[in-house]
Amino acid sequence: MNLGKKQPSKRFTIKTPELNSKCLFQAGIKVKSPKILPYKSNQELNPFDLEAEELNFLYREVQSFGIGHNCSVNWNRKENWVETTFLPEFNVKDTKNDFIESDFEDPNDFKILNESLDIKNLTLFVSIGKDETIKRMFQFVDVYGKWIENQKRDNEKNTEKEKAVSKEIINRLDYNYYRLKSNIECLKNDDVFRAFQLANTAMLIQIIISNDKDFTKEEKEKSEVNKTIPYDNLKYFQEYDYSRLPFAPKYRPFQLAFLLLSIKGITEPESEERKDVVDLIWFPTGGGKTEAYLAVTAFTIVWRRMMNDETASKGVSVIMRYTLRLLTAQQFERASKLIASLEFLRRNFKEELKSETISIGLWVGNQLTPGKVEDALKAVEEIERECTKKNGRPDLKNTFQISSCPWCGTKLISENDYGFEANSKNFYIKCLNSKCTFHSEIPIQVVDEMLFKNPPTLLFATVDKFAQLAWKGESHNLFNSLDDDKLPPDLIIQDELHLLSGPLGSIVGIFESVVEQLCTKNNSKIAPKIIASTATTRNTKQQIAKLYGGRKVNIFPPSGLTYSDSFFAKESKVASKRKYIGFMPVGKTAIDTQLQLIAHLLEARIEN
Repeated sequence: MNLGKKQPSKRFTIKTPELNSKCLFQAGIKVKSPKILPYKSNQELNPFDLEAEELNFLYREVQSFGIGHNCSVNWNRKENWVETTFLPEFNVKDTKNDFIESDFEDPNDFKILNESLDIKNLTLFVSIGKDETIKRMFQFVDVYGKWIENQKRDNEKNTEKEKAVSKEIINRLDYNYYRLKSNIECLKNDDVFRAFQLANTAMLIQIIISNDKDFTKEEKEKSEVNKTIPYDNLKYFQEYDYSRLPFAPKYRPFQLAFLLLSIKGITEPESEERKDVVDLIWFPTGGGKTEAYLAVTAFTIVWRRMMNDETASKGVSVIMRYTLRLLTAQQFERASKLIASLEFLRRNFKEELKSETISIGLWVGNQLTPGKVEDALKAVEEIERECTKKNGRPDLKNTFQISSCPWCGTKLISENDYGFEANSKNFYIKCLNSKCTFHSEIPIQVVDEMLFKNPPTLLFATVDKFAQLAWKGESHNLFNSLDDDKLPPDLIIQDELHLLSGPLGSIVGIFESVVEQLCTKNNSKIAPKIIASTATTRNTKQQIAKLYGGRKVNIFPPSGLTYSDSFFAKESKVASKRKYIGFMPVGKTAIDTQLQLIAHLLEARIEN
């Protein structure tokens, strides 16, 4: 009982020193004993949560010696102590997605992997025959199969309880291994192999233009363009000098594997892989998920053009959906370079890839992009007015979410000139570089009205835009739903799947059934292939089933018998470069805490 001087009946502050003097600050509990045991055993069963049981098994080598209530816990195994803390720290090791020779028992496996991952060897630019390429793909997958066999041998050392849990893990490894083998068999078809080569050629060109300073690695004024570069010449890329790049263009192992895994789902519309399975790319942020599904995007677009006539192949082939507008705009720039590469190839292979432009459209909401042509016209007029001013800043008036050409890197507003053209009925973007392939028109559209009028090949959108389907009749053009002569979209890609939870997930699930119906022709019952990606996953089986009408999920790459090795991703053995710090406030709201922390972190950067 506090018998001291009476204090105001409110929280302690710096103005209530007597109350403060009777409080304990930064208090803690520390226990030291040689008999400290792990808080939980991996053998502990979770009858109502099988996924938790599996996670316990995967992380069985990582022992936890305490759990905090309104605090966290630190421990030291060497000194045998456990203590409470309000500021826990943990060094998170990186995940590596490429291999070195020491990762393999057999050096020949590393050599096989290197040959297989070289993108140029998979393109039209090499003389390696179809049989040799397919042989290398089988060898690549066989290296994965050899790793799976080692996992099975390691599993024999586990207890019966552990084997009961690991059985499902082994089954998933086998499923993906045999599915990869089956998909490589598809490459024996001449058309499939040709589409595979064209898609990889587009990916190679995209890598070149993204990393060459004379293309899009650096934005440049129109007077800074290298006039000696033959931007419109396919032979230039065929004979490209790779010393201009900081690295040799190669797939990461899981990226090539995911492309191979997707072949049947694109080329065989009635396959189980197309109709019943959602393939989920599960990889850490920055690990290359975007390139993995861009490769599948390229293959899908090429296959649609090759296998259908001029009319049927028109319209949207791929829909990419994001939950955050900022993230959408960032990824749009990367995808634009692939589309520019595909359109460049189409102009060189018109007989196979047809006459309609391969294009990309951004459909994200009128706070970021104009909804109507008249809005775009007003934005262009504002840019023009700024260009005529002595110290004008026309770049600040650019509302079109694109600042430079996705092919040559020339700024679209440069030296009092601009590449945005609009009138009362039309809007398009052109490159200011007269030598550029896209000097007349860049295959990018950002105005909603124009997207409905001329649907793009790749539609980039946020999930909320699909709510407009209920009251914007012209949106049916994005699905070819009222034209029996044209095909609906072939592929739907959902990025950052983990964000589709709670109320947002419920709403998206409702509209998802409509979207899938619009992508399914009544006379064929052929549904779109669905791919998703995430850096974090939990209860994904149930989430996918609820979002996508009962479809099963295949997480790729699947886990091995430990959290640290899935063959395609391994925990790095080098010192960690990332430190996670937890902060437990007392008597403060989450928002107040974040504001205080962010302010101090920003101040610390200035001080350092």
